[in-house]
Amino acid sequence: MKQFQQKIQAYLDDTTDKTAILIQPLNSTFPLYEKDSHVQMVSASTIKVPIMCCALHEVLHHKLALDQMIYVSQQDILSDSQVFEDGPTHMALLDLIYWMIITSDNTATNILIKTLGMNTINEYIQTELKVNSTKVERIMLDYEAVKQGKNNYTSQQDQMMIYTKLFNHEILNKELCDLALKILYAQRCQDLIMRYIPYPVPYAHKTGELDYLIHDCGVMTINQQLYYIGFSAYECKDINGNTKLAGTIGKLVYDALKENNHV
Repeated sequence: MKQFQQKIQAYLDDTTDKTAILIQPLNSTFPLYEKDSHVQMVSASTIKVPIMCCALHEVLHHKLALDQMIYVSQQDILSDSQVFEDGPTHMALLDLIYWMIITSDNTATNILIKTLGMNTINEYIQTELKVNSTKVERIMLDYEAVKQGKNNYTSQQDQMMIYTKLFNHEILNKELCDLALKILYAQRCQDLIMRYIPYPVPYAHKTGELDYLIHDCGVMTINQQLYYIGFSAYECKDINGNTKLAGTIGKLVYDALKENNHV
């Protein structure tokens, strides 16, 4: 394990970007590698996982339905959306959740935040997910809110706890946990942890990107074992974040775990 940790540290020593990393077998109390995993960071799109869980919680309690049609107006549609480029439409709650996760669509996310309400989401995070560093203070692409000091936050430890609860069916119910994981496994954003892994690997995850910041958090299956693999780089030199470092760490971790399973 020491050699494995030294290899990761050598790559981190070559950058001045701040990083938070957590590599840990699911349901283990001992990380294979950890750096600043408790640090609260701006979440970018990783906040969409607890939003999804909250939406499914409302479905569980019959306050919403997966086939419920929700109107998306022209005013709701953000300029970065491909999903809604044909204009206003009605879309099922389940489809909104899919697009929010698999392509990280911000319009779908904002519709879900509006439908659920920020207070409901934050109460769910506190009472059901029971994590300490994750909260929602603004909708996506709300730069005025950012200027006012509002943002969305999480940490690597919080993300691991959320994924652990999904895999262990500790929240929602088995059917809805499995649905959430099915959506996360369908992730189309594969340019960070998966960047240099040349073949399909089961990785239920969510990425997040803002200027000078990137995240990739999720659970990867290697040799039939589950590992939480989370990487964050922030206050980066490059406005696009340190995507190469994310890919390098991802490939290093995958190869090491694939080779001997225990590092």
